[in-house]
Amino acid sequence: MPKYKTLNVHPSLLPRLRGPAPIQNTILREEELGITIMKMDEKMDHGPILAQAKISITPWPDHYRTVEEKLGRAGARILGVLIPKWISGEIEEVPQDETKASFTKFIKKEDGLLD
Repeated sequence: MPKYKTLNVHPSLLPRLRGPAPIQNTILREEELGITIMKMDEKMDHGPILAQAKISITPWPDHYRTVEEKLGRAGARILGVLIPKWISGEIEEVPQDETKASFTKFIKKEDGLLD
């Protein structure tokens, strides 16, 4: 558990795609892209949600690095607006819906092989 209130910028629409490699898993599963700003707790990608945004990327699917960069820029924009409001107590913490949680796996080299 973090000693201080710690935020995480997670590149998926939590509670979907918790865990490692969410961008790759989003592309592989053809799921909707998005960013979640959450307050960290003792479990992985589990804490309350402070903000979320769906991200549209065309053409789809784009190259991983391009998707990563676009999600990173979106997360930075959201944080810039969110942090002052969070500090002043204007942001509601919304618990994640555990019934909608899904989990990712580490991507291995073999996962890129074609049948």
